[in-house]
Amino acid sequence: MENGIPQPPPQCGRRLLPVLIDEIAFTSPTRLFVAIPKLSHPRDGFIDINFFAFARAINKCAWWIEKELGRGQLFETIAYIGPLDLLYPILIFAAVKTGYKVSPEYCITHSHADYGRSSSARPGIA
Repeated sequence: MENGIPQPPPQCGRRLLPVLIDEIAFTSPTRLFVAIPKLSHPRDGFIDINFFAFARAINKCAWWIEKELGRGQLFETIAYIGPLDLLYPILIFAAVKTGYKVSPEYCITHSHADYGRSSSARPGIA
């Protein structure tokens, strides 16, 4: 501690996020990553997702990407069309692990009743 200010760990800023996630999953597997509401209201409770489960989901998704698309060679883009839920960061980190990047072409943020009706000005996007 210098001048009362804590110093960052030696590797801080020198690791890729997928590596850091794997490291936390190995050293602190039960550490909470995120709490997701069980239903639409927080009063209904939450489901806790720890780093071990998050890292495992990333690795399974990376395995699937590599099985279906092969290893990325030139950091190609995978288009993602879907909600911005926990699947999105799983897909992003899995893509990075397999040599791809993710582009959220159209993220679903509307309710099911609004599905198909969009205020998007981009042609070809529902």
